Amino acid sequence: DGSKRDFEFNLSLNGINYDPDNLILLTGGIQESYPPRSNYCGYVISNSMEDYWYSSSHYKNTITSSQIHDENPYPCKPNRNSCHCMIEKKLAEQSISELSYFTLEQE
Repeated sequence: DGSKRDFEFNLSLNGINYDPDNLILLTGGIQESYPPRSNYCGYVISNSMEDYWYSSSHYKNTITSSQIHDENPYPCKPNRNSCHCMIEKKLAEQSISELSYFTLEQE
């Protein structure tokens, strides 16, 4: 996939070392037009425990823009969904070990 290679290339170009298992890349919005336009977003935590976010836009099969961010450029907000918000949710799901709204004393 072009966005994955671009994300990896930009991380390497910026001297960012990471475990490939920590890299997440999702397909964002796809505009149903001819030729199609699409967006991708990504996230990785580096070996130095820093977060990096990625976004790219495609026209046909060509990347028209891509960028690495130090912060989530489109965090979750009420009544608004974004590709980066989907990654935020995925990261939250991975870090939750127990589903409970109550403390042990309240249960």
